[in-house]
Amino acid sequence: PAAVIRDRREAEVVGRDPGGIGGALRARTFTWPDRVRVLTLAGNVKSAPAEHLLLGDDEPTGTVLRRYGFSARATERFFAPFFGGIFLKGDLSTSALLFRYYFRMLTDGSIAVPRGGIGRIPDELAEGLELHLSTRVERLEPTADGVTLRTNAGPLTADRVVVATDPPEIARLTGLSVPTE
Repeated sequence: PAAVIRDRREAEVVGRDPGGIGGALRARTFTWPDRVRVLTLAGNVKSAPAEHLLLGDDEPTGTVLRRYGFSARATERFFAPFFGGIFLKGDLSTSALLFRYYFRMLTDGSIAVPRGGIGRIPDELAEGLELHLSTRVERLEPTADGVTLRTNAGPLTADRVVVATDPPEIARLTGLSVPTE
């Protein structure tokens, strides 16, 4: 349970110890006031039941970090890239409710990796599924029993189909109006 902050010259580990916070308290990325703010933030997110962190009015994560007073260095070197990797959006405009919840989970929880390494996760998710890789779906046709997929490799049938792709392709395959972002 750790993050590595790397620049051109050096790397430092944040959160290597079992409690997770200790690494942040030693990291050069955080000023002394930032270190106090990390403890304050951790204390605040641990003071309520985890599910309550997802309730209430929302705002951008960056707004919360500014209100706590985190330095630009801590925000740019740790929070933006680390939570940007989690949220897949590095500008800290994402939900502060989710940020607080994930921060709580990261400070409380432990990390587990399957026997055989991290690459086993997609293998385990795929167990019992029929997978067709590198196959383009031309169209979906609803049937009485489910769905027929017309593909470049021939037709496939399924009870259900999960369409997990970009918005224009979702619209093309389903005929649904979907947001573009």
